[in-house]
Amino acid sequence: MSQKLNKIRTQIAALKAEIREVKGAALDDAGIAARVDRWLNAKEKTSERNFSDLAYELAYEPRHTGGTEWPLLDERVKLVPDLALSLLVSTNREAFRSILINAAKAGVEGRQVADKGAELARLEAQLYELELAEEAEFERLEAAGETVLRRADANPRAILGFPL
Repeated sequence: MSQKLNKIRTQIAALKAEIREVKGAALDDAGIAARVDRWLNAKEKTSERNFSDLAYELAYEPRHTGGTEWPLLDERVKLVPDLALSLLVSTNREAFRSILINAAKAGVEGRQVADKGAELARLEAQLYELELAEEAEFERLEAAGETVLRRADANPRAILGFPL
């Protein structure tokens, strides 16, 4: 086997490892903040939907003596489990945002990627170019009479020369 083919295969292995790393990578700081904001927005909507129609209850004395102060609100909290959390989020969004973003960033290990889709597309295009170069070298060696084995995970599209 030629040194060129060995070098290409080493590069392919390294690029495949990088692709696996990107697939498992965390969002970058802006992506984390955006995801936290989407979650907070959803919690605030839960609060708006469920709390505003209950506010009228606060203007009247309880109809049933011996019950809780606000039975309708208590009942709604039982039916909508995340209502209490959504109410807390809506009253102090920035504190929750800060806590969540800091906790998420603290949990990040290794690589962070802003746009996984774009990064994966770029890496997969590089990988395909290497696979085409590998196939060209394979065919050159085979034409020269050398016995060379393809990788077990060789890309069939590259072997057949199909465009990506």
